[in-house]
Amino acid sequence: MRQSESRRRFHNLRLLSSYLRGELRCPDLPATAIVGVSNRCNLRCPMCLRAVRGFPGTQADFGTFRTVIDQGARFFRYVSLDGPGEPLLNPDLHRMVRYCRSLGIRVVYSTNCTLFSKENIQAILDSGLDHIILSVNGATAEVFEKYNLGADYNQVVRNIRLFLSMKLERRSPVLVTVQMVRLPDTIPQARLFQTQWRVPGVDSVRIKSDVVRLEHVWPGGRRKPRGPGNRCPRLWNGPLYVNYDGDVNGCPGILLRTEALGNVREKALIDLWNGKRMQEMRKAHVEGDYASVPECSVCAYPSPRLPLILGSFLVNPFLAGRLIPVFEKLAFFRKLPFYERFD
Repeated sequence: MRQSESRRRFHNLRLLSSYLRGELRCPDLPATAIVGVSNRCNLRCPMCLRAVRGFPGTQADFGTFRTVIDQGARFFRYVSLDGPGEPLLNPDLHRMVRYCRSLGIRVVYSTNCTLFSKENIQAILDSGLDHIILSVNGATAEVFEKYNLGADYNQVVRNIRLFLSMKLERRSPVLVTVQMVRLPDTIPQARLFQTQWRVPGVDSVRIKSDVVRLEHVWPGGRRKPRGPGNRCPRLWNGPLYVNYDGDVNGCPGILLRTEALGNVREKALIDLWNGKRMQEMRKAHVEGDYASVPECSVCAYPSPRLPLILGSFLVNPFLAGRLIPVFEKLAFFRKLPFYERFD
């Protein structure tokens, strides 16, 4: 069921009011969600959670996916089809995109670009996808292949060029972000990476924070625990995370660091979103005491300051997706204080 723009704005204001008041129950579901459509991946990357734990199962079936989207359709404005695996390995991926778009929900996902072919690219462009993130962790073959085990840098570059040429040829409106995660060996290549991908068809270049921060990638360099400050807006405004099998997590930042809230096939999404555990997490953030939620104290996501938090509630999530790389670029290269924690 489509929701009018005016009702969606009113919904955002209600969520913002709930956040500012520190209410433990949200008026409704958030505006954004992540559905982990695949637990399979064709690469072995040392900075990925897959390097330290297994991911049983294969991919989300369309029925489970539809259950999630149908329950959130009145509220979701922007859905990411990401997770611990490569989305393009799910044969229902393009169907999932089309279903979201039929309900007026914008869709994004990231890919390692190794599975691009003319046929696959054609299917992506035909699906109506709004935003695609092309993950390229390195500006040279040596660094890229260190962090993307099983991928060939030159082939990935050729694949991306093919994608961009087909996008331009079709005049497709899909937003393209080329993204590199900040890792010990990619950080020195950040400016080169920015320059490399300022090419026709690329709408933004993002140097993204490593939100996993595994010890073997950052030896002795784990982030300091979160201190009292601005409460995390994700617990009110999303994205909530739904695993391929329907298990729900309150936030992607604590994914797999704590037990699931429950399963969407057994309990309504809104009841999970406002359940006891979510209320405990919100209370911890309101009071600035994370003893009961240690998973939040070690979350590696950047902590935006209040102006960016307010914007995350008020701005259309699709526009926010376009603006985030801009603020991150200014924080990284110009050291502008948009975030309380940004490393």
